Amino acid sequence: MQAVQGDLLELVQQRALPAAGTDAVFHPAAAVSGECEADFDLGMRSNLDTTRALLDACRALGSRPVFVYASSLAVYGQQPGQPPMGVVGDFTLPTPQGSYGIQKFIGEQLVADFARKGFLTGRSVRPMTVSVRPGRPNGAASGFFSGMIREPLAGVRARAGGTRNGGGAGVADQHHRRLRSRC
Repeated sequence: MQAVQGDLLELVQQRALPAAGTDAVFHPAAAVSGECEADFDLGMRSNLDTTRALLDACRALGSRPVFVYASSLAVYGQQPGQPPMGVVGDFTLPTPQGSYGIQKFIGEQLVADFARKGFLTGRSVRPMTVSVRPGRPNGAASGFFSGMIREPLAGVRARAGGTRNGGGAGVADQHHRRLRSRC
């Protein structure tokens, strides 16, 4: 297994990735939700152009590698004027409402089409969130989940809103006390 860091699109364009003999690619790289709304071009480059280039590079290997694509629950969204979504099940249709969700859904469709054509063995997964992201908080809409774990482990108070009734210390403070008692 080889982990690679850098600008993924540049690495693929330079033909540094994927290496000959690669039999599986896990593609969790992406610009996150809030970033994609703030910077449309960043989202398109990171989430769409890079995914397409990596799929093309896997196709060029000619060995039908396994391609695992990390999509997002952001492919689901509340339709304007409609009540919030209930449980997301096997037959719930994607209804992305933001650039990130749209880009991720397009990525899923590309993976499915490359697999249908026999260029690779494709799998798309829709994790609820990625936690814990290392480093400083980023523009992910779900970033507070990471903060609820990352900040207390660093001895920093986490902020994640209050309780359902609007009062009290909130989930983050309760979680912070539990983590500190275990460290």
